[in-house]
Amino acid sequence: MVKPIVFHHIPKTGGSTLQMRLLWNEVKGKLPKGTTLIKYNAGGREWEYSLLDDPHFTKREPLHEQFIRHRGKQDGWYADWPKDKKDKVKIIAGHSATIKDFPEHKHVVVIRNPLWRDASHYHYDTGLQRTKLPFKQWILQTETDYQVKWIYKNILLHTSEKSPASMLDDVKRSKLEFYNLEGFDKDFWNPFCTKNKLTNHLSVNDNVTPRDWRVMDRDYVNKVLKKTHKSMNICDWALWGSTI
Repeated sequence: MVKPIVFHHIPKTGGSTLQMRLLWNEVKGKLPKGTTLIKYNAGGREWEYSLLDDPHFTKREPLHEQFIRHRGKQDGWYADWPKDKKDKVKIIAGHSATIKDFPEHKHVVVIRNPLWRDASHYHYDTGLQRTKLPFKQWILQTETDYQVKWIYKNILLHTSEKSPASMLDDVKRSKLEFYNLEGFDKDFWNPFCTKNKLTNHLSVNDNVTPRDWRVMDRDYVNKVLKKTHKSMNICDWALWGSTI
């Protein structure tokens, strides 16, 4: 039986792919249905997703579209579920899971190469027409040390204003376990699958794609912008570097 665990999802760090893998293991019978609860925010409010409430899940449909189809059919909130349904949940994943909600669980956070995470975020924003700036200008205006700040505010739920360096100190002192996206399969996912007899089949809707680089010159980004990016995001690079 899977021991209680929370997979915290920082945007653009492969979290959707991880959630699809977990849900697909439920579809294939490797995990009991209802093992995974996904907590996420959309449209300015929180939502929860469980396969127990969605008999039409398919690995061919992007996860966010399945969430949209499922909204309005949600069978109450996890906190109000009957005990037998709540006891099935062993894995929590998503943007909205906090360390305070599940204090006894193991807590895992995936950190992505900060420049690649920002490139993915930029690709997402351009797809939604949120920006028309070229990447080299967008990168100078977007949130710095995004991952450290996300963990500090959204996972640890700290509200006091601090410098990014002080936030990083608090993040490192927490009970969170950190893995980098680039080595996550080898260092965590594959051993996790072996231990819990899950499939580590990767042919699900993968949200980390080379398309992120089609909106910019990859060589220019790596050779010219990387130094600037590192100087502006010292804490994110330090946290990611500690996972290598």
